[in-house]
Amino acid sequence: MKKSLIALAALAFVGAVSAQSTVTLYGKVNASIVKVTGADAVLADAGDGSGSRFGLKGTEDLGGGLKANFQLENGFKVDTGNLDNATNQLFQRGAWLELNGGFGALRMGRDYTLGFYGSIGNMPATGVDAHVAVFGFNGVGARASDQIVYRTPKFSGFQGAVSTQLNGDNPAAQTEYSLTYANGPLTVHLTGAQNDGVAGTTSALNAAYKFGMTTVSAGYVDKAAPGSKGGWVAVQAAMGAWTPFANYANNSDAAGTAVESAYGLGVYYAMSKRTSLYAMGGSKSTAAGKDTSTTAVGLVHSF
Repeated sequence: MKKSLIALAALAFVGAVSAQSTVTLYGKVNASIVKVTGADAVLADAGDGSGSRFGLKGTEDLGGGLKANFQLENGFKVDTGNLDNATNQLFQRGAWLELNGGFGALRMGRDYTLGFYGSIGNMPATGVDAHVAVFGFNGVGARASDQIVYRTPKFSGFQGAVSTQLNGDNPAAQTEYSLTYANGPLTVHLTGAQNDGVAGTTSALNAAYKFGMTTVSAGYVDKAAPGSKGGWVAVQAAMGAWTPFANYANNSDAAGTAVESAYGLGVYYAMSKRTSLYAMGGSKSTAAGKDTSTTAVGLVHSF
C-alpha cells in the first residue's frame, strides 16, 4: 500500500513539473524554383520570402502569474543545407529570453525589430514583390541583436512597446517604440525608431482590416536616412484551400522623386494544415528605368 502511494505521489510530482515547463521543436522547410529577369531558373530556398528554419521555444511557469519564456531559431537554405547568413550565426533568426507577467514582458537578446512586428503580418510574398527592398521592414530592418525590449500589458486592445540597445553593444544604438491596437477585425501598428548619431526619426503606420475571409492592409513609411518615404497596399482572401493575394508598393526620395515601385500577385494552395503549394510573380521598377521581374513556384511544409 505504501509503495502504491509513493508511486502515485511520484507520478503526480512529475506531472506537475511537466505542466509547469514545456519545450517545443518547430520549423518550416520551403523549397522553390525561382526565375529572375536576365538569369537562368534556380532551385532556391523560399521563393515567397518565408525562409526555411527550425527552432526551440519554451516556457516555465514560475508561479504567481510569472513565466520565463525563451526562443532559439536557426535559418538554413534548403537547396544547399547552408546557414542562411554570411556570418555563420547559429541562431541568426532569433535568440532571446523573457520574463512575462502582470507587469508586461521584458525580453533580452536577438529578435525581430518592432518595425518588423508592425508590418510583416500584413505583407505576403516579400520575396517576390520586393517589399523588403523598398521598405526594409518599416525602414529598420527585420532583426537586431542585443535588444532589450519591454511590452506593456494589453489595455482594451492597446499595447505599447519600447526596445533599445546599449552603447557598449552598438555605438549607433537603435531605440524603437510602438503602439498597437488590435480589436476584432481591425489591427493598427504605429512604430518609430531613432539611432544614436543619426538625425531624424523613422516612423511607420500600418493597418489591416478583415472582411470575412478577406484581409485588406496598407502602410506608410517615412525613413529618416536617406530621407525616403512611401506606401504599400495588399489584399488576400481565403477561398477554401486557395489563398490568392495581390500587393503594391511605391517608394520616393526626400524630394518626392519616385525611386522604385513593386507589385506582386500569387496564390497559395493548402494541401493540408501543414503543407502548401504556391505560385507567384512580381516586378520591381527603379528610377533608372530598370525593371526586374521574378516568378516562383514552391512547396512549403511546417512542423
